[in-house]
Amino acid sequence: MNTRALILNHLNRLENSLKCPICNDKCVKPLRIKICGHYFCTYCLQSQKKDHNCPKCNEFYEPCHIDYNNIATECEKQLEELRQLLESQEKYNNTMTYNHNQYQVIFISASQKTNAKGETALHLACKRKNLEQVRELVECPDDINARDYAGWAPLHEAIHTENLEIIEYLLKQHCLVNIPALYFETPLHQAASLNNIEIVKLLLKYGADVTLKDYSGKIPMENTTDKEIKELLKMPNGSEKIPKLFNVFLPFKVSVYCHSIDEHVKQKLKNCKDVQVQDKTDNKKLPDYLIIKKTHKLSFKILQAMLEGIQFLTQDRVDDFISGNHYINIPEETFLNNTELNKGIRKACMSALLKLPQLFEGLNFYIEDHTNPVEIYNLKVDKEYLQKLIKCGKGCCHFQLLQLHHLQ
Repeated sequence: MNTRALILNHLNRLENSLKCPICNDKCVKPLRIKICGHYFCTYCLQSQKKDHNCPKCNEFYEPCHIDYNNIATECEKQLEELRQLLESQEKYNNTMTYNHNQYQVIFISASQKTNAKGETALHLACKRKNLEQVRELVECPDDINARDYAGWAPLHEAIHTENLEIIEYLLKQHCLVNIPALYFETPLHQAASLNNIEIVKLLLKYGADVTLKDYSGKIPMENTTDKEIKELLKMPNGSEKIPKLFNVFLPFKVSVYCHSIDEHVKQKLKNCKDVQVQDKTDNKKLPDYLIIKKTHKLSFKILQAMLEGIQFLTQDRVDDFISGNHYINIPEETFLNNTELNKGIRKACMSALLKLPQLFEGLNFYIEDHTNPVEIYNLKVDKEYLQKLIKCGKGCCHFQLLQLHHLQ
């Protein structure tokens, strides 16, 4: 029996021993008969016709043997909190370690509705400073790290309104503290620009990185005019290098693209109610997963998926996936047998999971005309091919200067 199951077993036995034998439910206003040690609801015991005999063992007792200040009254709340904690660990036990931090992968079944700005209900609740609604949405759960079309997460919205209660609640719920917005502005950049020292301290407490740069190359310290904040944000990082825990989210009902996998495996996926198989990757909605074999060589589809932030799944994992076990320990997974390419896929999957900018975001590429394709990893790359890949990674193409062979 594992540790968690053992703890649950002891907890169940303890809770059963504290049940009322008359109503067979959790004791309400529990009292204890000292002579025999049995617990009862106050009302249940008082309503019994037999006076001074324990309803469970028939042991005689006197009124002075009734203990109203007993362990059941003392630990009822703690037992409930312990059970909730264990249940939450059961729900969120999909934990991986990456770059010295831990990430719990939470699968959400319903897709979140957004408005014309790409804002979710959680964004709007943060903007309105409605802590109660924020709590309700996070407990649903909604993706606490969802980004709108400006790249803002709910944490950015809460910082913008300078609502400390909501900011601290989101951080306690393990939101991504370094999530970048438009122009790569992190929450710490944002708090520093507001000259709000309380928010800065809060972000540092939960692991905000003082060394990250925005689009213009500025670190958070360069965004503030407050001397005390500048002192807090001095490099090296002001917060201790203690591993932090963050929640990340993936959909449970997914769309997939099958990249030259076995037909019988593809058919299994088509028969699964939680999976939609796409026949093309150029649909308006990108697939959530690209399914490959570990033996595949580098291809345009694989590069495209890496650049566009699509998650990867190997053919031999499909049965687990169909049974509902969607968790993949990305930093330790083998997606391709080629070691270097496998590292690239791992990094691309984690970058997408952590809502990081796409590889070429904000970059301009200048391409000269080329008549002959160049071979890279057994893949023939020409101008048109390269242009498509740059666009997949959110880069901008221009037609001059860059020599293709410089990429080798």
